[in-house]
Amino acid sequence: MFQGSPKNRIGSKALLLVAGCVLMARCDKLGLSDRSPTSPSGPPAPGTTIGYTGVGASDVIGYGSSKPCIIWEECNGTGYVWVAAQQLRSAGFTVSVRSLGIATATISRAFQDLANQNGRDAAGNLIEQEMPFIPKNATS
Repeated sequence: MFQGSPKNRIGSKALLLVAGCVLMARCDKLGLSDRSPTSPSGPPAPGTTIGYTGVGASDVIGYGSSKPCIIWEECNGTGYVWVAAQQLRSAGFTVSVRSLGIATATISRAFQDLANQNGRDAAGNLIEQEMPFIPKNATS
């Protein structure tokens, strides 16, 4: 990549380093430095509407609980998604719940393929089968 005398190679490397630093320093001008808050925003006010979308595997549908919810809309189940929604409602929030859980789901296609190659029969993955279906107005 860098040809010529050692002095020219050092100068080229220094130029790349300076260019990289300038680009990184300019990111704040593009609004990229404000991607995460410096402190938590705090809880929403009671009465606020919360759009809660559960993403995951069998834990999301409540598999193993006393009342799992296999459907993808409202359910009075005892899995953590539904218990959390019930607790939020009892605290005065309006909660809309969607459960995107797929039993045996993995995080990505690579893990799904690995599981299937080893006889684990993964039915899907979060990135391809769940994330695209999170509503744009979901708040949690």
